[in-house]
Amino acid sequence: MTEETNGQLAAKDSTIENLGAVIQAKEAEVTRLQAETAPAIADSYKRVKDYAEELAVDSNRLAAQLKATEAERQKIDADMSSQRLFGYADGFGAAYAILGKRLSELSKTPHPGGITIRELWGTLVLTIQDTTARSNELIEAVRSATGKSF
Repeated sequence: MTEETNGQLAAKDSTIENLGAVIQAKEAEVTRLQAETAPAIADSYKRVKDYAEELAVDSNRLAAQLKATEAERQKIDADMSSQRLFGYADGFGAAYAILGKRLSELSKTPHPGGITIRELWGTLVLTIQDTTARSNELIEAVRSATGKSF
């Protein structure tokens, strides 16, 4: 081998050594970056996962609360319907008593229109009794459906 070839081989060996040192430096830098970022990534993942679990728990709690509130609202609606029907029945009863008292007073005086107050009274009593019977049926239906008595 010639001196020139030896010089080229020495330059090549030197370049290889220099590049090997650069590669080792880059590998050390990559290792350092991985060591720094891996814990940060793991921490970020844990925080996101914890937050998602909290949201799931809150969502489930709110869904259960919404379901309970809706059931309570439906119960209140049913109770209000029952109370309304019982109110109607009470109103019919009061009207029956007032009308009975007034017609009783009127039946003592003669009526000039051809129909006697007693006949009118009898017709009204039958109508009121039918209405009262229907109200009682509705009340009983509500009691059976709701299990409540007002």
